[in-house]
Amino acid sequence: MQQEEKKKGDSGKLETIKIMNGFSDKEWSNLDKIERIELTLEDFGRMNVIQMFKNLKSLTLINVGITIIEGLDDLTKLEELNLNENQIAKLTGLKSIPNLKSLYISHNVIQKLEGLESLTKLETLWLCDNKIDTIQNLDQLMNLKQLWLAANSISNLRTSLDKLKNLYDLNISGNKICSFKEALNLNRLPNLKVLAFYDPHFGDNPICNLCNYQTYVLYHLRNIYKLDTLMISDDQKSFAEGTFMKKKMYYNMRIKTMQRTFSTLCKLLKKGKKIKTDSLCEDISNLNIKLAQEQDKERQQLLENKYEEYENQNEIYNSIKKKVYEYCNQSIHKLITELETGGNIRLEEGKTNEKWYGSCVDLINSRFHAEQMGKFGIKDIQIKRVVRIHNKFIRNKFEEKMESLVDVSNQSHKKSLEYLFYGVDPNFPSEIYNVIEEGFRSCQDSQQIGLSSYTPLVNSILGADAPRIQHLLNGQEHAQKLNKRFIKRKLYYQKYNVIPPGVILICKVLMIKSVSDSKFPYFNPEQPWSEMYQKAPVDTKQYQDEYTVLRVMENDPKHKLWFVLDNNLVLPEYFAEFEYVMQSPLQNKIADFGSALGVLESEEDDFITPANINKYKDNINDLYNQLAEDLNNYQFENLEEYPTYELKAQDLDRSECASLKPALVNYFKYCLSRSTLYELNPNLVGTPNLNEILKNQTQFLNLSNCSVQDITFVKGQFHTLILSYNKISNITGLNELPNLIRLDLSHNEISNLNGLQGLNNLEVLDLTHNNIQDVDQVGILKYNQNLKYLSVVFNPIGEYKETRKEIVMILNNLAFLDHLPVTEEDREPTTNQKQYITTGMLQTFSKVQHDWKQHIQSVMITHQKLSSMKGLEELVQLRHLNLGHNKITQITSIQDSVLLEELNLEKNSIIQIQGLDNMQYLKKLELGGNKIFQIDGISNLINLMQLSLEDNAILNLKEFPDLKSLMEIYLGNNNITNQKEINNIKHLQKLIILDLSGNPFARDTNYRSYVLYNIPKLKVLDGISIEASEQQMAKNLYTGRLTEEILFSRLQGQPANKITELCLQNCELRDFEDVFNVQSFPQLVELDLSQNLFTSTKMLGFLPQLKILILTSNKIETLLCPTDINQKKGLNGCQQLQILDISQNCLKEFNGLQYCLLKDLKIMKCEKNEIIRVDYLENLKQLKELDLNYNKVRQFDPQSFIAQNPIKCLKIDGNGLKNFQNIQKLFKLLHLFANSNRINDLPDIEHLVALTQLKELELVGNSLSRRPGYRQMILRKLPTILYLDGREVTQEERERLELVDRQAVLPQMQIQQQPNTKVPVKLSSINFDGIFSK
Repeated sequence: MQQEEKKKGDSGKLETIKIMNGFSDKEWSNLDKIERIELTLEDFGRMNVIQMFKNLKSLTLINVGITIIEGLDDLTKLEELNLNENQIAKLTGLKSIPNLKSLYISHNVIQKLEGLESLTKLETLWLCDNKIDTIQNLDQLMNLKQLWLAANSISNLRTSLDKLKNLYDLNISGNKICSFKEALNLNRLPNLKVLAFYDPHFGDNPICNLCNYQTYVLYHLRNIYKLDTLMISDDQKSFAEGTFMKKKMYYNMRIKTMQRTFSTLCKLLKKGKKIKTDSLCEDISNLNIKLAQEQDKERQQLLENKYEEYENQNEIYNSIKKKVYEYCNQSIHKLITELETGGNIRLEEGKTNEKWYGSCVDLINSRFHAEQMGKFGIKDIQIKRVVRIHNKFIRNKFEEKMESLVDVSNQSHKKSLEYLFYGVDPNFPSEIYNVIEEGFRSCQDSQQIGLSSYTPLVNSILGADAPRIQHLLNGQEHAQKLNKRFIKRKLYYQKYNVIPPGVILICKVLMIKSVSDSKFPYFNPEQPWSEMYQKAPVDTKQYQDEYTVLRVMENDPKHKLWFVLDNNLVLPEYFAEFEYVMQSPLQNKIADFGSALGVLESEEDDFITPANINKYKDNINDLYNQLAEDLNNYQFENLEEYPTYELKAQDLDRSECASLKPALVNYFKYCLSRSTLYELNPNLVGTPNLNEILKNQTQFLNLSNCSVQDITFVKGQFHTLILSYNKISNITGLNELPNLIRLDLSHNEISNLNGLQGLNNLEVLDLTHNNIQDVDQVGILKYNQNLKYLSVVFNPIGEYKETRKEIVMILNNLAFLDHLPVTEEDREPTTNQKQYITTGMLQTFSKVQHDWKQHIQSVMITHQKLSSMKGLEELVQLRHLNLGHNKITQITSIQDSVLLEELNLEKNSIIQIQGLDNMQYLKKLELGGNKIFQIDGISNLINLMQLSLEDNAILNLKEFPDLKSLMEIYLGNNNITNQKEINNIKHLQKLIILDLSGNPFARDTNYRSYVLYNIPKLKVLDGISIEASEQQMAKNLYTGRLTEEILFSRLQGQPANKITELCLQNCELRDFEDVFNVQSFPQLVELDLSQNLFTSTKMLGFLPQLKILILTSNKIETLLCPTDINQKKGLNGCQQLQILDISQNCLKEFNGLQYCLLKDLKIMKCEKNEIIRVDYLENLKQLKELDLNYNKVRQFDPQSFIAQNPIKCLKIDGNGLKNFQNIQKLFKLLHLFANSNRINDLPDIEHLVALTQLKELELVGNSLSRRPGYRQMILRKLPTILYLDGREVTQEERERLELVDRQAVLPQMQIQQQPNTKVPVKLSSINFDGIFSK
């Protein structure tokens, strides 16, 4: 019966297919020839009848009620299958259609991607609008070109599509992808051109609502030409690339600045350690001296404490360095995250004056309960730092979930919002940082790693931090820190708890449908949440309709714990770091540096702690700067001058590590803290008498600080010999001391240890602060078989890391080296085997397994102690290579990687840049932290955009190549001493970011201004943005300086110390003191500084050979600055000057000349100034020519020529001179040029009669020269004249004048008096310019 019904049903389906596809009876009679079937909106049920159509190539069954895919086993020719809008729940029945090219199963209820492995020819796959939450099992679909998975529940991509190399079109709109990191996974699809995270038919992903979404996607997926159903133009791509590149450069600059800051800080910490080591060595030495003389139980205990403290100071240094590195990594990670997420995850450092900061502080303080925290020895809490979390990924989820549960348009929903704390679970201490970026884990993810399945939140500091505190107090590290003798002594053997700073998250929670936990109503705040949940889990079956489950602290219900069942209901908004004020008054006497505690030598001095931080808040910057300066100023004996590490408190602020300052101040205080135990050595307190000392000693001889150089005189049965603080360089002669057990040779000049071989009983040898440079010298001590204690710190050999191991290997019997016990680890031999890059490394670190040499594009192998780059050959597709933090000494083996774009070799041991000649595509070269001393080997890097060479040993920037694309240079912490090296990179056209901080010349006061003036295109210098005002200040400060470029162009290849003539016309030079001096120009005779911007002569230094000085066309207002009087500078420095041309300036008088010792000046040209008075010429004893043309001298004052001035030529054209009164003092005057003045009458000439030697006179342009008989009158008055108005007075002219005078008495020239009546005047068009000009 069922069989008949089945046949009847199948026949009905076949009939439907025939009718709906319009097949004729003839076609229907041969089903094997039918290749295409389409059926829509029919009640088809099952599709088993399809198996009858053996040669079917296309099958479409849309909305026909199919629930199972079946009947396809024999359809081997099927190429297209469309099963949209059915009720299919599982992908089955597809294994037997290997030729299928297109598969459409959208709008079904499929939950899992499976059963597609055999469809290797599939090119199109549509699975839109299903219930798929994970992309999987697609690796075999190598030919897939189009994949549509829109309107599903997919939240991540990861590596699920990596094998689909031919994928061209991907539509993943309407899913739950919320992170840019997922978009980056599509970078590995080389043929992807069409991409949709948003589609109007299916909706968007949360990623589409993030800031900079399109910019980020277009920059990282550069092959895309269609995004979110819209075509992408080239302009859009260019804009996206430009925008992201600017952001990338900005963040890269900030990261580099932070790295440089922390690198400098670590060097400062290292110097602090050396200072503390020096202090402790001195204490140990002085205690040993005293104890060698007489045993003292108290001092013996103190010595043991010092040995313990010596070991402890290494732990302190490692702890503070670790803290700095952790802070550095966190800060850099924060910036990288901000960049990689397009700014959608951003951490904002709080400032105390911001309202939200104060609100967080108030909230934490209100939820701190001293009565419960007192059991841990805690009295109060201090907030160190508050950070605001801007995470748009998590916020979008939170707001979406909240909108689905409450009406957000109604303000009453805010009553359901609560702020609660999330603290550190000691079993998962890093989870709190993961929450900031990724949010709280889902229930399933939490269970997998052992966390509480649901998000635990509390309303008190006790509940948030008690698990961490209890875990610390129960741990061994806490006991070990406090168990040291010198610590106990400082604490007077009192009980004390050391609790490091803590952190919490302040989270916003939607508190709806909350219920108390009936099964486990109480919680223990000291129990970690992960352990609590394992022992007392929340029964979710009991609370299926609830969102939060509440527990309270037994006996104190105000402390509450909520388990939030949906992690999307929790939004972490603030991250707070805090410290505790302890009940003990001794808190200020101890500093916790991490794994070790530190104490100060002085009882009166205190550390900065939470208990007294308020006292230091306002002046902590000054305190830090002062202590850092004290560290820098400290110099060690017998070591080269220690470099200065300039790192101000403001630099820490700019690197967002201000919260480190209290810890750094404490460490600096600790390092600089010194005892007074030097008093135990009497020779260091007073002035020792060598003869008296030698008389009174038998077995103990102390000759420290006795100025001993030769020790051959020391003989006897001494068991202890102290020779510290002398000037000993040769130690031969000690063989006469066979009983010697202890020998102190510290603080001398010893470099050779020959002379110690015969001391067979020697057990203790102190060689600190000497000049031992070679470990082989220490090898001489192997003959001293009884030697157990050796100290060689503060010798050149101590600067190498492997020195300790080498010494221990040589001296097998040593028990203590440098005051530290010799351990088994010290005795382990060092391996000198070279570490190369292996195939396994490449495959592991590059994540490429097959054909890796042809396909590998990125390799990162760091911290592997690689000594060579060997193994990178034949990587022809390599784009990114990072081998940082290794021991590589040479750049090799990358000659085949010509497509390389980024090369990172930071923190290696490279000495020279080489092997990069064919790297024309290289854009980023990072070589910081090496040993490079010269920049070369980069001239072919035509596309290089970033060059990082910080923390090297570079001395100069000579011959820096013209790299047209270079935009960023990082040269911080090198050894560039001359600021003029900047001129070697000013030609770089695109350079906008430059870091030179930490170089010696960067400490100059005007360093920034000098750099900005020479490279005005810069946007950022040393991590600080350049404002327009700073740029203008630099321009004002340096415009007009004599630069090397100007000088080089004018010297024409000659050395400055050889030239005799120098022309610097029109160079826009301005006033800068002592530019021209005998040191720079010792042979300079003639100097032309015309057409510049000088306002005085202070640019002149001492120039004893200068004879000609030309200063025309400047803006000089005074001839000698008051500050230059009695100094050999300005004109006073040019005492051999013979010609001075100061025409066309702004002089109004000659004030200053009276102080000038220009005894040889012969010619002074002052044409076209504003001089109104002629004076102060009395010291110019050799002045022969004075040019005052075109000034404003209206008359000569009685003081004008008070000395017997030997002026022979005076030019005073165009001054408006009215007469020649007082000129008669120039009795040696031969030439007078007074054209174009106001000499009107013959009596004005009378003053010239006294000039009996006058030979030439010019009065053209005066009123007098236009009078009838003017020439004859002048010649009669001045018979010695040979030239008048430029015309020679001939003998014939003189004879004619004499003839006229003899024939008749000439009538007196009279000017007729005009009647005093008004006469009408008719004016015509007359040009008066010529009359009144000048």
